[in-house]
Amino acid sequence: MPTIWTLKRDKTTREPLPQLDPVAGVLLAMLTQRVPAAGRHAAAVSHYAGELARAAGLTAEERTVVRTAGLLHDLGTLAFRDHLLFERRELEPGERELVERHPVDGVRLMLRLPGMRAVAEAVLSHHERYDGDGYPNGLAGEWIPLSGRILAVAEVYDTLTAPDGYRLALPADLALHELGLVAGSQLDPALVELFVTRVLPAGEAAHAARIAELAAQLDD
Repeated sequence: MPTIWTLKRDKTTREPLPQLDPVAGVLLAMLTQRVPAAGRHAAAVSHYAGELARAAGLTAEERTVVRTAGLLHDLGTLAFRDHLLFERRELEPGERELVERHPVDGVRLMLRLPGMRAVAEAVLSHHERYDGDGYPNGLAGEWIPLSGRILAVAEVYDTLTAPDGYRLALPADLALHELGLVAGSQLDPALVELFVTRVLPAGEAAHAARIAELAAQLDD
């Protein structure tokens, strides 16, 4: 039976966007120009990942790594053809292989830049699954870097609730239910519990407002 959570009010923090390497900033700008929703999604994943990293007790330096990875986690999708980004249909076998390669493609770009190894580790592992059925390396449990496990929770929640995503946005109560269903299989259950009990209580409106601020900063 899935875990059932209820929310209690708390406050969200207001950490600024991490400073990006100029080349990484250009690559992110290229992605957001091509896919307008990518900017808001990058800001949201960075925000939620940073809040969860704080709740998990990570240092300021570690939080910066996680938040930077949140901004850059989809850089590998620059290699996608337009139909993979914009068409809503089932993937063909060859297309699925290409999609599942995007963490590796993103990391290849990042490792050309100085000081990006820790960020690259988070990006490479954010589609691994806690049960070992993820990609690209099939890691499981705590073999998945903590930064990648944090990023995974943040991305799943934003994908479930995004107003501009590829699927119908879920209200908070249904999103909580979905998180409960995948805790322990797709996602680290301890991090899901922290996210639900320590991050989400700030409220939908507070999180949405902060994400909008961060997305606007990306456009500046």
